[in-house]
Amino acid sequence: MTTSQPSGRQVPSEDPSTPAGRGAEQYSASDRLVVWQTVASRRASIDAMRWQTPALGMTAQAFLLTLALAPDSSRLARLLASALSLILALMVMQLMAKHRRPTQSAVTPGFRR
Repeated sequence: MTTSQPSGRQVPSEDPSTPAGRGAEQYSASDRLVVWQTVASRRASIDAMRWQTPALGMTAQAFLLTLALAPDSSRLARLLASALSLILALMVMQLMAKHRRPTQSAVTPGFRR
């Protein structure tokens, strides 16, 4: 049974005799496959983002350590590189915790931000 919308599109109307939990049966296997592929690609991009955060942080840390441990660096350069390194470490930890929250709340029932 279909009904007409103002846009002229035909959409299936809800049949009151079908149980509420059987809504997934109205989608074809190809539709479900497209939805699954979309969800999987989003999850893959989130995982990639999670791994990029510490990798970029470690790269920046290596650069700052190179500056701080160079034998010809002045005391001011060493202090500045050390301070930036500490700030960077805190920022990376905060960003990783921020990226983890959506997954934590989805996995752990009752988890609040």
